[in-house]
Amino acid sequence: INLQASKYVIGGMLSAEAITYFGIPQSIVMKAAGGISQLTLAIFPLSVALSTKEKFAKLKRLIFLSQWLTFLLGILGIVVTYQFGFQFLSLWLHNDQIAAKIFPLLKVMSLFLALNALAPLPSVILNGLNFPQIPSVASVITTIINISLIILLVPGYGALGAAYAALYSNIVMV
Repeated sequence: INLQASKYVIGGMLSAEAITYFGIPQSIVMKAAGGISQLTLAIFPLSVALSTKEKFAKLKRLIFLSQWLTFLLGILGIVVTYQFGFQFLSLWLHNDQIAAKIFPLLKVMSLFLALNALAPLPSVILNGLNFPQIPSVASVITTIINISLIILLVPGYGALGAAYAALYSNIVMV
């Protein structure tokens, strides 16, 4: 819902061209987020195995170290995006004018990715500890906030408003 809502609102309030400008950085970021989610799924069996009282300290250490590593990789992603994102888009799209329109969206979406990267691990571990309702409720709240912010921000900020809506709503999830 979150991924498509922004496109529907952008298309309805702006233009098909704006959907494309938003869709390119969104697609890049979602591919990276999918990779991060796959990595956290590898931790699921380990989180179940470490959920006993005797091993809970190891689970806490695993969570802490994994989150710090994920956070540092997110910061690295932001730095790389800010330093080389325009060049990457320009080379990929063969058009500096389009790259210039997309680059601000990519910068905001890189911040979104850094925050989004922190969410899958706790969700997987909470599921492993038999608390699936916590990530489910957080996802519903995030979706409601995201859609509300999209509707509020897109008219004034264009496609960049949808990127900010994704970023701001993700702060709730983290």
